[in-house]
Amino acid sequence: MVRGLGTPRLDEPNTPVVLVPGPGAPGCLLRTPERLAQSGPVRLLGVPGSGDPSGPACPETLGPLADTVARWLATVPPGPVVLAGHSTGARVALHAAVRVPGRVRALVLPAPHVPAPPAAVAATARRAHPYGRP
Repeated sequence: MVRGLGTPRLDEPNTPVVLVPGPGAPGCLLRTPERLAQSGPVRLLGVPGSGDPSGPACPETLGPLADTVARWLATVPPGPVVLAGHSTGARVALHAAVRVPGRVRALVLPAPHVPAPPAAVAATARRAHPYGRP
């Protein structure tokens, strides 16, 4: 359930920012971690299909990618994160946030690739964790 929309506070110490690139397009975010690291910890996730061409292929649907990100969020960072997904990674981040809402403090979706009808996107967003503080 979305409790509100707003700008997350990134000035809180040690709130990690986790970046989810669109499959096949991690280059768009390569300089972003360096800039964000001035404010706190940052991770650029290497989801299948976003890195080495000889590595694992991107699945045909977004569900397995969202599951991978959700499993990582549930086990690796010490607390809630600001989850940012770019391009198709925005859809992956949104679905991952629905799977582990307690691990996502805020959701940032720059330049989302959303081929679904707006009503479907809104319905998924309503199931996601709040974009700001709970």
